[in-house]
Amino acid sequence: MTRSEHNTRPGRSSSQLCRPEKRQRLYARDGFRCQWCQRHASEHGVKLSLDHFLARASKGDNATHNLFTSCTRCNSMRRDVPALTFAFDRATLFDGGADALDRILDRLGAPLPVFVP
Repeated sequence: MTRSEHNTRPGRSSSQLCRPEKRQRLYARDGFRCQWCQRHASEHGVKLSLDHFLARASKGDNATHNLFTSCTRCNSMRRDVPALTFAFDRATLFDGGADALDRILDRLGAPLPVFVP
């Protein structure tokens, strides 16, 4: 799938996810670190983005409890794969997929979002 196809698939829009102030609050909440790989925004080449725990393609929303900080590398690797699947499939890329998932759920401060088809 090309980047253009990825960005125009169902559930995507060209508008920003949230206002810059909200984005900065979420980055600060997460310590300006990717919650998957723990790379910090101050490290060379690290660009942060917001990731959805429950993907927008799966009816996830842009609420604070569904967003967390991810670097663009991890966010691009994940695409619309469910967070639980990504965490365990990619455990060797991080300090442990389960640890990354625990960090994310702790930051979200909410129970697991429920997928409703």
